[in-house]
Amino acid sequence: FFSSFVGFLNNMDPVASLRVTQSHYRTCEAAVNPIEGRGRVQRFAVASCVVAALAIVMVLGSSWVQAIVPSVLSSVGPYRPPLRTVITQHPRPQHFRVAPPWGRFVAPKAATIVHRDMSLNAGPPPATALASSGPPQATGRTLFENVRMRITDFTLPPGAKCTVQHLRPAVRWQADIPASHILSIDGSSMEAAVKAKQVFFAEAGQTWEIENTADTEYRQIVFEFLDEKPLYTEEEVKSLLKAAKWHTEVGTELLFENEWCRVWDFSFGPGEGDAADIHQHVMDYVFLYVGRGHPHKLIGTNPDGSIQFESEAWDGTVQWFDAPNGGYNTDGKTVVEHLRHGGYNGNEYQFTEYLVELK
Repeated sequence: FFSSFVGFLNNMDPVASLRVTQSHYRTCEAAVNPIEGRGRVQRFAVASCVVAALAIVMVLGSSWVQAIVPSVLSSVGPYRPPLRTVITQHPRPQHFRVAPPWGRFVAPKAATIVHRDMSLNAGPPPATALASSGPPQATGRTLFENVRMRITDFTLPPGAKCTVQHLRPAVRWQADIPASHILSIDGSSMEAAVKAKQVFFAEAGQTWEIENTADTEYRQIVFEFLDEKPLYTEEEVKSLLKAAKWHTEVGTELLFENEWCRVWDFSFGPGEGDAADIHQHVMDYVFLYVGRGHPHKLIGTNPDGSIQFESEAWDGTVQWFDAPNGGYNTDGKTVVEHLRHGGYNGNEYQFTEYLVELK
């Protein structure tokens, strides 16, 4: 059958032969004339294909195949398309995580919930992260994630409420728009105005209940620490800062510091900054551009005044930098070039970075 079928596909010679391997069957050879030989081979090949197809149908229709295939498919699980965002409509309140593991929200009734594929370094998700046909609700858009840090853009519409259970320590940094809220932490409640750029710190295990009492959007950038403990002790941090060749004030204002981090506002108005004011990064750091509606541009400079880099980005853009050896090369003497620089605003708009150094 195999020899005949191959011969059929290759348009057999006028004088055709059918040979069966002697190791399995006796040798036979049947010479046919050009016309009848080709017709016989074609009919034989077609009939063989029909028989094979019928056999396959019979096997697939058998009861044992029908019993085994569903169990195999269920063990494999449903096919998951390679999309970063899957939107699911829930008919009733659900407990779910937005950017796990920093938060678990109680969703409002009939809410549309966004579940994200949290693969490392997945990159920024689409600009429209959530579409809701129900009541106002909290959203959490993942901007960045690696082995040490996850950054989420958290928003709460006017009048909306949500509950967040913090599973990791986190900095919650108010965006550049003031707001007001009723904040309850582990049952202790207070109503207060929230300043632009105000920094809150959430300990692992705390439960936050937040209500937006303003008539504007409530927006916080959440920096979640994924390390089990800080990489450096406080004494080691002091040694790194002391050993730096250049000063270590890496922003325009230090807003917060604890055993996990140093939190810096880095802002310049149009034309502001100092190309000669060189600072040195001695710890891993990450920054986020904040301020909608316009690009942010920073010109980085070398100690000799030459331009080291030009960085232009929009709100929500994140950049991460490793700073091993306290910002020095492996020789311990020369500073890594991109970890020491000055900077100034490169365009006519307000420039704002939220910068976090990880201890």
